[in-house]
Order: sequence, then C-alpha cells, then structure tokens
Amino acid sequence: MNELTKVVVVTRGRTGSSAITQELGQAPGCRSEQEAFSRAPPTELFDFPPFEAWRSERGGDDEAGLADAYLDALERDARDRGCRALFWKLLSNQYAERPYIGELLQRRGYRAIHLRRRPVRQVVSGLVAHQSGVWVTTDPRALRRRYRVDVESLRQLTAIERYATNRDEAWLYRHRLGAVDAAYEDYLADRGAFFARVYAGLGLPEALPEPTRFAVTLPDLEAAIANYDEVRSVAEELGERL
Repeated sequence: MNELTKVVVVTRGRTGSSAITQELGQAPGCRSEQEAFSRAPPTELFDFPPFEAWRSERGGDDEAGLADAYLDALERDARDRGCRALFWKLLSNQYAERPYIGELLQRRGYRAIHLRRRPVRQVVSGLVAHQSGVWVTTDPRALRRRYRVDVESLRQLTAIERYATNRDEAWLYRHRLGAVDAAYEDYLADRGAFFARVYAGLGLPEALPEPTRFAVTLPDLEAAIANYDEVRSVAEELGERL
C-alpha cells in the first residue's frame, strides 16, 4: 500500500481556502477536495463525493463510524490514483458540528494546515459577500457595483474572528495534528514561496501547482467599497492596514 500524507486544511470563511485547497491538490502526486464534511456541500465541486452524499447511500445511525469508513474510502481513492498526498478542507464550524472528528483525524494520522487571514480584510470580504451574494466565483469582475461596509459590524466581527482563530489553534494543538501555519497574504504575495514552505512543512517535495480557476472577489478594495476611507480608519484603529 502506498504511503499517503493526509492533510486537513483548517480555516475560517473568506480566507482564500477554496483556491488554496484546490491548488494544493494540483501538484504532481497530490489531490484535494473541498469541504468534505459540510452539511450542505456543493457536490459539483467534488471529484469524490462529500460525506453527506456518500453516507446517504449507505444508511446507519453511527455517524462517527460512518465518517471513519468514509475517510477509508476517500484515502483509498487517492492511493488508487497513485497519489502521495491528500488534502481536504475543514471549516471550524464543521468540527464543532461533528465533535468526534478531531479524535478521528488524530487516530488516522492526519496533519493539518492552519490557514489564516488578517481578520479585518477577512470580515470586509464576508460583509461584501453577504450583500453581493458572491461567495466563490471564477469571474474576476463578478462584483459590478460598490458596497457600503457597516463599520460597527466590522468591529464586532473582527473581535469574533480573532477569538475563533485562537480557538482553532487550540483545537489543533489538543488533537496533536501537527499544523503548518499558512497565511493568505503570503499566498497573494508569492505563490511559489507559499507552496514551497507548506509542502516542505509537510515533508512533501517542493512544487508549484497549477493556478486555481477561482478568482479573487475583491482585488481592489477602494474601487469596491463606497465608504473606503471610513473602513480604512477603522482597520487602523483595530491594528491593521488595508
């Protein structure tokens, strides 16, 4: 049986995780899936069925046992393709919804990538996505008007995101998943250096995967946000620069 490096990308929303997870699986010998344990996964984004679709064809009440069998099948599929590494994404609300999953991943020998983003930019992205309805897109011009960002919501949600990121770090430590830290800003600044560091941290050969088909939804904040100066001022108040 081929030795398989198994990696879960643990993150929050609006961290570039769809693009990065897809790209992680596009290096030679690697493959990836998106949110394998989402309650409502977009099945069209999956090559191997996500857990909810997979279990619906099998029945049974032992969810933790079915999750274990699902990962058996997912990992076997990767090995059958001749892969050396498998990546999939886990949002922090998903491990909260499925409290068995941390122990399961630890027992199965998973590593982790803890993907973060500066929280103010992360929250701005989420607030605009709520208004526009555009969460993930392949069209770099998907946003065709300007949006106002509620700065009080920005303050409150930034505090929540900072707390949640620390909680994710504690969860990874508690389950001894050996996380490699990764930052979305580093990915945007230098893809080659970003992936070289991540693959090396996982003990995989250095590679530069093919670019994702997903587009950055807010490439120019000043053009997309009607009250940009106000948002910039609040970001500086919170210790970040836009």
